[in-house]
Amino acid sequence: MKRDDTFRTLDDIEAKEIGWLWEPLIPYEKTTILEGDPEVGKSYLCMHIAALATTGGKLPDGSRVDKGLRRLRTEMEKYTPDLVVIDTLCSFLSGKVDMGKPTSIRAALHQLDKLFKEYGPAVIAIRHWTKDGKGKAIYRGVGSIDVIGVARTALAVAKHPEDDKLRILAQVKNNIGAKAQGYVYEIVPQEKGMPIIEWRGTTNYSADDLEQQGADGQDEFSRAKEFLQKVLATGPMPSADLFDRAAEAGISRPTLNRAKSEAGAKSEKKGKAWMWMLEKG
Repeated sequence: MKRDDTFRTLDDIEAKEIGWLWEPLIPYEKTTILEGDPEVGKSYLCMHIAALATTGGKLPDGSRVDKGLRRLRTEMEKYTPDLVVIDTLCSFLSGKVDMGKPTSIRAALHQLDKLFKEYGPAVIAIRHWTKDGKGKAIYRGVGSIDVIGVARTALAVAKHPEDDKLRILAQVKNNIGAKAQGYVYEIVPQEKGMPIIEWRGTTNYSADDLEQQGADGQDEFSRAKEFLQKVLATGPMPSADLFDRAAEAGISRPTLNRAKSEAGAKSEKKGKAWMWMLEKG
């Protein structure tokens, strides 16, 4: 009986180790979407990462990018780059693809994916965020949700909620590994030459926290920190009561847990109940 090529069994699929330009943010042979509002520095960040890929520079987590230019089609055959940046994805596909039509965008991205798998570079495709918030970072990009659906990893760049001079690189999606913490950086002007990027460590702000920033610049994470500092100032509180009050204030339990350490709070089990309190000091 002839086998139907439409279907595959698990024993037909060969496991393949994922190679990384920057683990777990930017894999080789896959497309990474980088999103954010206009003029937050997405392109400049990509130039910085490309420079590190060229020189074997050190990434903010301490790892180094493999040195050299080892790895469309005619350019990749000519230069064999480690990293390809598409700036912006909408401009690159303009006139050929309806960015709002799922079947159109999926077909185009699968063609690009096939090309990148052949030559093996890491790929960053830049996409702007829409002006209106969606509640979740994964829905914020311009065009069809299928853009981010096809990508294996996705990142977002946004202003730091507490300092306009700083930017945060946060992971929106990663379906080939665990999500990374966000990284804080600053674009620092120089007296002569181009500005440089200086990394300022990690942060607990998530991509969804950054997406939810309101006009006043305050996001759910910041509100959660203020909430904990205020309600726990009078003394310890049972976790059940705390979560109820947080929900009334529009703050989710996961955000409250993420904000706990930065708010100077902790939780301890007292008898059968968990109590939240501020750290002494």
